[in-house]
Amino acid sequence: MKRNLPQPVDSAFIKKANKVTVLQAIRESDSISRPTIAHKTGLSLPTVTRIVKSLINEDGLVVNTGVENARRGRPPDRLKFNGENNYVIGVDLGYTHIYGVLSNLNAKIISELRIPTQIRSDKMVVLKRVAEVVKYLIRQADVNRSRIFGVGVAVGGLIDKERNILKRNDDFNWDDVEISRILESWADLPVHFDNVTRVMALGELWYGIGRQYKNFICVNAGHGIGAGFIIDGRPFYGSIGMAGQIGCMMADPRSTLRCACGNYGCLAAIASGYGIAQAARQRLDAGDESSLRAQCEGDMGGITAEMVAHAANEGDQVARDVFFQAALNIGVSIASLIDIFGPQAVVIGGGLTLAGEMLFQPIRDAVNQRSLKQMAANVQILPATFGMKSAVMGALALILNDLLHLDIPIPGKRQSQEFPADTEAAKEPADISLAM
Repeated sequence: MKRNLPQPVDSAFIKKANKVTVLQAIRESDSISRPTIAHKTGLSLPTVTRIVKSLINEDGLVVNTGVENARRGRPPDRLKFNGENNYVIGVDLGYTHIYGVLSNLNAKIISELRIPTQIRSDKMVVLKRVAEVVKYLIRQADVNRSRIFGVGVAVGGLIDKERNILKRNDDFNWDDVEISRILESWADLPVHFDNVTRVMALGELWYGIGRQYKNFICVNAGHGIGAGFIIDGRPFYGSIGMAGQIGCMMADPRSTLRCACGNYGCLAAIASGYGIAQAARQRLDAGDESSLRAQCEGDMGGITAEMVAHAANEGDQVARDVFFQAALNIGVSIASLIDIFGPQAVVIGGGLTLAGEMLFQPIRDAVNQRSLKQMAANVQILPATFGMKSAVMGALALILNDLLHLDIPIPGKRQSQEFPADTEAAKEPADISLAM
């Protein structure tokens, strides 16, 4: 009878895993010695010493900061993550604007630029504008280009992680777009992209509340609604990479408001920015009196969630009803997510958070009333750490996350990628001064 013998473990995989462990231990500390790393990780001191040498001399990701005091013997060197002299670019590819920043790995912004998206343009024109922003940021920052690790892009829509394409974006009306492949041909840098809400969650993980919590949910409440899940310090993608589409959760089966997915009564249809505007228009069409009628000068199509929030703050009853109901619906959905995932915290970002407590208080009330008390008792409901910069900070973290897991090439070691010269994508983007 044959025995199933264990398969040999790939030594390259073990080396990479050990290197990731050491690198993350160094980043999580202000400064740390090799013996402390060995004790903290369970690796042998010779293994730690070898890995640290590589991280300093070959990768440039770690630096010596001096020596620590020792009672006897030779004092060990202190090490720290070299975030100061390594750089990354983040781009928030939004419905109205493209917002880009170049920062070091410590999230210190060195240059930034915001330009209109020109959403009605062809997708190649929009992506060229992204490339223009990237090139402008590099010129303005005047940093060592060889130490720029890559470009992270936050974009709405469904992402097919296996094929690395933007499968569908309803706002842009895009299908099957190879964002990384197209932008890499222009930027000559690795380009990684992901759904904006999952990217926001990564930003919180690496630069925000992630230092306190390793299990949390990030909810993006803006023009649409989505969620990103961080479980045990890692983003959750689901089996096909599209997890987090809470905007299409059924929230009100009796609603006559239609979602972009085609169904009625979805959370996004009744509680997102465009859902709030839809609900306000519906109330005015029914004859309700509201200051919104004057604000939009009789053009119901001009009503926005921002108008509704402003009118609600001014005491307009219709606006207050609409906004309160939207916040309540978001809270009820979050209560369900808490019961399912049991997070330590729920972080809420996006344009609707500009309404402050008018949004947060109904959400907290709904969570307290609808979620299991044992589940919700210790869950913190928090505003996003970076406010309206959450998406772009997450885009920076998209590269940092891959870097800390050694999933992207170190500058100087990357292989250039050829792009077919006969495609439109091979054309050089216009100068930024011509496209503002």
